[in-house]
Amino acid sequence: MFTVLLTRLDRRSATLVRRAGLVLIGWSLFHATHHPDVHGRGLVVGVLFAANAIAWLSWTVRLLDQHTITPDLWVMAGAGGLLAA
Repeated sequence: MFTVLLTRLDRRSATLVRRAGLVLIGWSLFHATHHPDVHGRGLVVGVLFAANAIAWLSWTVRLLDQHTITPDLWVMAGAGGLLAA
């Protein structure tokens, strides 16, 4: 549903919404109990967040009229799901 809403926006507005989403994810992650670190669970969180952020930025620059599931969406779903868990 979110993707359908983005297709109705012009490219600039959709890009701003996508970037705002990434900022909100980063903000919530750094204020969570297990935030990115260089040891243990924090390292896993940091690596997953980096993978998610790179995939999210790739998704941000992708054309809005593409309605196919691409590898960046698979990475976002996997890393995001593991971060939420």
